Amino acid sequence: MILLASGEQTMAEVAQQLGYSSPANLSRQFRQVTGLTPTKYQRLGPESHAQRSLDALT
Repeated sequence: MILLASGEQTMAEVAQQLGYSSPANLSRQFRQVTGLTPTKYQRLGPESHAQRSLDALT
């Protein structure tokens, strides 16, 4: 999630780093786990990211 939150890398770069076959697969799984699209998550901003723990998302 930190890779997405920083906004320094594209979805394609993050997907490749994490071993996904495509950005779409990463996006689909991210949405299933968090309830948010990666873009929506990035738009929430760093303050919101600090408040959301992985425990709260599952």
